[in-house]
Amino acid sequence: MGWFKYIKGTNTGVSISTVDQDLRISTILTDPDDLEYGAPPLRRKVLIDDLEEDIEAGEVVYVNLGTKFVNQYYDETLTLQTNQDSYIVVYEDSESDVPGTVVRSKAINNLVYFKAAEKHNKNTKSTMSYSIYYATEYLKYLQQFITLDDKIVYKMVDNPEDVIYAQGAFFDLDVASFSSYTYSATTSSTKSYQLALYNNGTDWEDNYSLTPGAKAFGIFDGPGFEIYGEKGPRSGKFRIRILSLYDDNSISKNVILDWTEVDCYNSNLLQSEILYENSNLEYKKYIFEIETLTDKNIMSQSNSVKIEKYMFSPNYKLIYEKEEFNPDLSFVTVGGVR
Repeated sequence: MGWFKYIKGTNTGVSISTVDQDLRISTILTDPDDLEYGAPPLRRKVLIDDLEEDIEAGEVVYVNLGTKFVNQYYDETLTLQTNQDSYIVVYEDSESDVPGTVVRSKAINNLVYFKAAEKHNKNTKSTMSYSIYYATEYLKYLQQFITLDDKIVYKMVDNPEDVIYAQGAFFDLDVASFSSYTYSATTSSTKSYQLALYNNGTDWEDNYSLTPGAKAFGIFDGPGFEIYGEKGPRSGKFRIRILSLYDDNSISKNVILDWTEVDCYNSNLLQSEILYENSNLEYKKYIFEIETLTDKNIMSQSNSVKIEKYMFSPNYKLIYEKEEFNPDLSFVTVGGVR
């Protein structure tokens, strides 16, 4: 696998065709071998082997770097800088020197979120990986181009120091794409994250229950989740509790939240409303249990409960490797191997 490189912003004699402007991809008419390139000094690979669940193309996923950070770098005066333009995530093949594909990304503290370039199937080995390149000022201000021989190259914008950082611009990932939960679990979900209605067809019908004591379950990854359903003048109550799971997915005796009552009554009928939410959990796997109640709001006409889905952000337990130095660059102080 080669090291990612980009055409520097200041290159005399760069001719660019704008016929594909609508696609935001243009053609560089200059021979790429005659251009000046730059390359980030550091890289950290994120593996996608042996996934427990499929990752869909375009899905926003994250890797937890623990105590490591990639949105920090030392400038030429050896002053530590922190910003959102000094790193990128590249999807590339470890067995090929063909340049990889830059995907949108965002580092929030020690979590790096990025968009999956394609679907990744569970329980498979792959030579592909996502590499986080970092410690380069303005690195995200790249534009994608096609050369005359149909190769994809990336060029840093001219005068990047004049670009005002805007969330979601260039290869930055807009927080809105992952600030809300990314995965919706229903009774028909194909992943192990699935809404389970116990005695469905008897205690539950079309996600509704009029049976006190009807149960529902769901597995999710912290730190938060939301349960959606119906609120209305005929809605009743349920209670919920949350337990943690061991690594082998067996239920531990650790009750994180004991039985808590939820009232679904509302004077107006509201569909797909948040019935319960909790964002104060850890980055661990949990199971929730729901049980419908006989009790109801005094204003309600019925004790009907409808549970449609729950939402959260799956933790695919992506593994990152040790920090690598660009072998083509002379050594500079960047804070040591991490």
